[in-house]
Amino acid sequence: MNNKISFPELVELLSKSTNASKKTCEAFLKSFFGAIEDALAAGETVKIKNLGVFKVAKVEARKSVHVNTGEEIEIPEHNKIISGFNSQKRNLMRQVACRRRKRGVCRI
Repeated sequence: MNNKISFPELVELLSKSTNASKKTCEAFLKSFFGAIEDALAAGETVKIKNLGVFKVAKVEARKSVHVNTGEEIEIPEHNKIISGFNSQKRNLMRQVACRRRKRGVCRI
């Protein structure tokens, strides 16, 4: 169920859907993701209409246990990217996930 699309596959999909060359699509996607990365690095929130919101959140340091040794460790403070999808995309993703699970009834 953990199907992922690689960057080359995304380039291929974009190329087929737009009839643009793979080289053009690859350049566009690199530029697009680079712009998002730059904005997030600058501390900005990125909102993309009909897709969602991306922002950086600070995660406080916390204690945990090393899986292999059982030793108590501290995970340092760090940042992570949080994404939130608009309600239409969220519902669509839930429907797709339900179909993949092959359940008869899905609550959305």
